[in-house]
Amino acid sequence: MEKLIAEFWKKLESILQSIATQLLAGHSGFKFRIGNSSNLTFPLRAYLTILRSNNGDELSITVDIKSLEDGLLIESDVVGEEGVIVADGPSMELHGDLSSLSVQVQVDEWFNSFDRLFVVKSNDVNAAIKNLG
Repeated sequence: MEKLIAEFWKKLESILQSIATQLLAGHSGFKFRIGNSSNLTFPLRAYLTILRSNNGDELSITVDIKSLEDGLLIESDVVGEEGVIVADGPSMELHGDLSSLSVQVQVDEWFNSFDRLFVVKSNDVNAAIKNLG
């Protein structure tokens, strides 16, 4: 499981960097942070936070991997101010041998869905960025 989580984070971090660059291309004066944490329940909690100032409103793209009794649950969202969901991201449960090829295929499908989210919901996400104080 640790190898899967490490590889997932490496790919996700690169994608989040690309998303930040893409989203902020039309918005000047904004900054972003990318990071992650982990604990026993959530072996990976990753985020991209977009903000205008350190004390202002923020938009967060979150990805959580939660440990299940027999696998993992991957969930994602785009969250605006006061916890308002701007866009529901893809989610997926993984079970069985987490190092198998079939699990890697499922993870690749999740990443494709995650990428598509920012195409399909680009107007909603851009509007949320414009509204940040």
